[in-house]
Amino acid sequence: MGRMGMSRAEFLAMTPAEFDAAAREWYQAQSEADISAWRRVRRLAAIVIRPHIKKPIAEEKLIPLPGDHSPILQGKSSVVVSAPEVSAARIAAFRGRS
Repeated sequence: MGRMGMSRAEFLAMTPAEFDAAAREWYQAQSEADISAWRRVRRLAAIVIRPHIKKPIAEEKLIPLPGDHSPILQGKSSVVVSAPEVSAARIAAFRGRS
């Protein structure tokens, strides 16, 4: 109900199987929206650190997300960021792998 955007009457009119299908569809939509938001954050992070890194870093390595290695994304080139100043140690520390 509430978060799924259905009224009490709609909820009460559903069979358990119909509710299960609706709930799964709602969860899938929410998951896709969350991943999309995280991809935007990842792109922004890549842009922000671009002037401070020495070697190129793929966005997928900067902030790994579920679905990065899915068959849909296979074969697509990833965005690479690069810049001339900071050592690999600082990059590794930034990514939490010091």
